[in-house]
Amino acid sequence: MKAKIQFRSENKISVRIQGVPTTVDFELDEPSERPLTPLALGNFLALVAFPFAMKKGLDLALDFPVDKTLARNLHELSIVWSQYRPVLFKKPIKIESEVIDTDSSFQQERTGNLIAFSGGIDSTYAFAVNQFGDTAHPYEIEHAIMIDGFGYDLNKKQMFDKQKVRNADYLGQFGIKLSTVRTNWSKVLHWYQLFHTVGIAAVMNLYSQSYRGGIIGLDFTYAEEFPLGPWGNTSLIDRLLCSKDFSIHPMGANKSRTEKLIFLAQNNSVSHLAVCNFMGMLGRNCSHCEKCVRTMLGFISQNREVPKEIFSREVTIESITGIDVKKATQYIFFKSLMENWTNPDTTFLVHIEDKVKGYEFQNGLVSKSI
Repeated sequence: MKAKIQFRSENKISVRIQGVPTTVDFELDEPSERPLTPLALGNFLALVAFPFAMKKGLDLALDFPVDKTLARNLHELSIVWSQYRPVLFKKPIKIESEVIDTDSSFQQERTGNLIAFSGGIDSTYAFAVNQFGDTAHPYEIEHAIMIDGFGYDLNKKQMFDKQKVRNADYLGQFGIKLSTVRTNWSKVLHWYQLFHTVGIAAVMNLYSQSYRGGIIGLDFTYAEEFPLGPWGNTSLIDRLLCSKDFSIHPMGANKSRTEKLIFLAQNNSVSHLAVCNFMGMLGRNCSHCEKCVRTMLGFISQNREVPKEIFSREVTIESITGIDVKKATQYIFFKSLMENWTNPDTTFLVHIEDKVKGYEFQNGLVSKSI
């Protein structure tokens, strides 16, 4: 399968992938600080086209060179997915392009790291944990990027812009600039959730001439990842998106979602949070969907006030009992709430425990004779 750059300007790149009728576009809100080398373009192109080639079971041919480490990693990632989801992905694939061990242009002075910043709990934790020193060796973060088209409808830009303002205000307190990239990649790629961080890494590589690496917030802990199996954002998958000169650093596997929220609340990092299932439609948290309810319960679990600047209604018993916990991800998040509950008021905890025990019973995680 061939992939090529069909159009390129200072702030826009269009990619044509063989067998894909729609051009994949990436538009930066402003040009990169340094022009991309052929190798940087090759790495970007390999990441953009990889999921399409993976689905077809075809090796990927590019007109640009690719970093040898990235080519090896993407081959390894194709093995991972062909084992994880053999029905979808029939066999591993290779990158059929010139491979380069290193690029002398990367030896120029590059500083710090990028971070993918949606304003969600995971990305905010990945940022805040480096700012407030709750990690052994903090990364130096100099720039943040927010991607329009990942969780947002490109036809409703005003909703994306609302959250962008909130994110920029939060990051601005630390002197961090927020840039945006608009892309239709997730819309063209129908199985986007399986390759979510591949797309993030592709966007990050557009800035690889200026920064040493990129940080991605993880959804789950290592212990939670193990029973979940294949997912588009795991510590294993994210580390296979590295090239020799541009690393991808997944962060957040040390804490559950509830523990992350507690950390953010303790460090005044919640007033911008975007957690809603309908963020792309509303441009704000609806305060009604499951993700909103879970997040509000996270504050309540610690006997904290639910922040009214991001939630407009209160949790009720009915808003908990109305949630049907059927998926493993739901179970993990509700179990995290239960395990981290410290509020003396257990009115809501009783119903959370019912949800957790119900899932365990239905899925054979406890003896049905009990």
